[in-house]
Amino acid sequence: MSRIVTIEIVCRDAGIEQHLVRQWIERDWVRPDPLPDGGFAFHEIDLARVHLLVQLRALEMGEAGMPVVLSLLDQLHDARRALRLVREAAARAPLPVRQSLLQSLDRASASARDISGTGEA
Repeated sequence: MSRIVTIEIVCRDAGIEQHLVRQWIERDWVRPDPLPDGGFAFHEIDLARVHLLVQLRALEMGEAGMPVVLSLLDQLHDARRALRLVREAAARAPLPVRQSLLQSLDRASASARDISGTGEA
């Protein structure tokens, strides 16, 4: 079960002011659930995003580049999630299917090494 927290707790934990978090919400950089009273319910993923934004600010990441960085990170997380699902599906597959999949992956990896010329996939 995921923990849901308020903007006050988020700001206290991250050491930032509410106006900054509200600005990030307006820019769609953080996506908490809206509450009927006008507040927000932050889930674990939102907390992680706020802490990431705090770190990027500390690294002096410019606001213009922030959407690009966030988009790339979202794509990376989506790819990892998809790979996890493929791995779970493969683990449930019959042995001959798993063996065939491993052989295909070996061939694809070798092909990628040949194309890159680095010897690493």
